[in-house]
Amino acid sequence: MPDSDAPGRRGRGSRAGITLSTIVAAARDVQPEDFTMQAVADRLGVDRKALHHHVTDRDGLLRLVAAANFEQNFLDVDLNVLDWRVAVRQYAMAVRAGMIAIGRLIDYYQFDPAPDHPSFAAVEMVLQRLLDAGLDDDDAGRTLILLTTSAMASARDVIIETTDHVHPQSPEVRRALLDVPDGAYSALRRLVDAQPVRDHGAQFAFDLDILIGGVEQRRSAGARERKPRPRPRGD
Repeated sequence: MPDSDAPGRRGRGSRAGITLSTIVAAARDVQPEDFTMQAVADRLGVDRKALHHHVTDRDGLLRLVAAANFEQNFLDVDLNVLDWRVAVRQYAMAVRAGMIAIGRLIDYYQFDPAPDHPSFAAVEMVLQRLLDAGLDDDDAGRTLILLTTSAMASARDVIIETTDHVHPQSPEVRRALLDVPDGAYSALRRLVDAQPVRDHGAQFAFDLDILIGGVEQRRSAGARERKPRPRPRGD
């Protein structure tokens, strides 16, 4: 019997008229707590089996949704600037924004790009700015990794507090301080009392200031090492 779609019947397989892009777009509109392959199929008006022509299973589709959420925010970054400090700051903020956009699907995010993935252009631009600033290949690469991991860590804290309404470390620290003698850990107590709710944006801006300052020192030290020493004058 030929594989055709009868009138009033949901489309199946390649004849359903859907693509991977349309599947991911529909899946992005489904809330994580309601996410099933059937829910995505219902949104598209096709048989659930039609999805399997493009994506293997629910986890695979969630990984594609997480990647799409990240890319929509990250790929908008403009790194076509000459100042390396501006470039690395904008890159890090774009990574953070992209990760925050993933939200509760953050555990599904995997960076598994094709050779022509558009994010490579942004990474290449940042590396070139660092190299043009005087860093060698090793220091430029390590700076890129530090920027990326710092941005991802900050984003994860934001997602945790957005999901759970409080970072798990905050109440634990306060609870622990109740069991120590008065006057102990006075500096930590002042910090906890002064910042009952963490300002993650301000913290990340501070992190970037420190990071950029450290790279600047590394860059300056490298320039001094590369500067030729004057030869002693003869008698």
